[in-house]
Amino acid sequence: MKTLRIKYIPPMIVAITVVLSFGLCLLPICLSYNEKTADYALVGSLVGMPVGVVLLVGVCSIKTLVKLGDDGVIRCIWLFYSWEIDLAKTESFSCCVQPHRARGGTVYSLDLVFISNKDGYEDESSLKVNVGASELRKLLKGEADDIDIMKIYKYAEALYPDKAKGLDVGEESIF
Repeated sequence: MKTLRIKYIPPMIVAITVVLSFGLCLLPICLSYNEKTADYALVGSLVGMPVGVVLLVGVCSIKTLVKLGDDGVIRCIWLFYSWEIDLAKTESFSCCVQPHRARGGTVYSLDLVFISNKDGYEDESSLKVNVGASELRKLLKGEADDIDIMKIYKYAEALYPDKAKGLDVGEESIF
C-alpha cells in the first residue's frame, strides 16, 4: 500500500471552517445587544478575529493522506474526515488543469476527476491541487511523474487503463 500526502482540503471542511472563523468574530457583536454583555463585545471581537484566522490557517495547512490500496480503492483521510474512491465503480477518470481567477492573478489547479453512475445520476468526485508554473511545464513535457496527484492518476490508470481518459481538454480547461 502506497501512501501520499497532497494539499487538498474537502470543500465541506472549508465551508465549516469559514463559517466558524467568521462566527468567532461576529458572535460577540451579535451578543452586544444585551446590556449586560455590551462591554465585552469589542474585547470578544478582538479576540475572535485572531482565533478565527489561526483556525483558518491551521486547517489550510493540513494535508490529505491518500492511501493507494492493492484492491483498487483510493482511501483519503483528512484529519478526522475520511472517504473512499472505488475505482471498480467508476465509469471513467481524467485529469485537467483549471484556471481560477483571483486578485493577484490566475491560479491553476490540477484536478483529478472520477465519474461514476449512482442510482441513475452522474456522480463526480475530484481531488484538486494548486500547481505552479514548474508543475505545468512538467505536465506539458510529459515529465509529471513526480507530481503527487499524477502518481494517483498513474496508479488508477495502471489498474483500469480502459477507464482512463487522459488529460481532459474540456471547455473550462486551459488546453
